[in-house]
Amino acid sequence: MKQRIISAFFGVIVFIAVLLCNETVFDIALFLIMGMAIFEITNAVGLKNHKLMTIASLIYPLVVVFFNNTVAKFALLVYLLILLVIMLFDRNKYSFVDACMFFTATVLIPHTFVYTSFVRKMEYG
Repeated sequence: MKQRIISAFFGVIVFIAVLLCNETVFDIALFLIMGMAIFEITNAVGLKNHKLMTIASLIYPLVVVFFNNTVAKFALLVYLLILLVIMLFDRNKYSFVDACMFFTATVLIPHTFVYTSFVRKMEYG
């Protein structure tokens, strides 16, 4: 628990510092913070050993931050398909509940954080 609090504290400090930087640095930092958040949530619920799903879950935020909305929608469907394929081919290790947890964390975190980027890109953001 102590390590999670330290990571969250570090993430908040970095996020505040990056608010003052240019758009590209801001987007990169936003992606890194999203990755940390997904990693922390999956570790907190006990999905630490699911390496394939973790890797797939860290690629989707990259698409959300750096590509337009149409590509992100397509990437969401591809990501869901990847999770289902991983779950089907390795049924002994990955369950449907695990895939749902990864999907929920991976969709909610980037779509929540990306609005920060949208607001920052507005005229008075």
